[in-house]
Amino acid sequence: MSSEEYFGICKQPVDTCPLINEAVSNLKEAIAYLKNPDTEEPEQMAKDMAESEWYVDFALGQLEEIREANSEIRTWGLQWKDLAKETKKELEDMAA
Repeated sequence: MSSEEYFGICKQPVDTCPLINEAVSNLKEAIAYLKNPDTEEPEQMAKDMAESEWYVDFALGQLEEIREANSEIRTWGLQWKDLAKETKKELEDMAA
């Protein structure tokens, strides 16, 4: 049994660093397509723009995942903080 289960606290959320790294990578790909087009041909440039748009859209979805994960991290941290405050008060009351 984990300490979270024991104390009735939500489980530790996923680490958001890999999500951030992936979003940054996708945005860099989009920027690369826009900065360095492979061609002067309008048809290929349109494809490159579409590819850039896909990378940006995907990164935006990843940022939403990060927002949700950060909310879970905040909730998890507050639950531990509340438990620590309650435990501290109980210990102080026992010592009095």
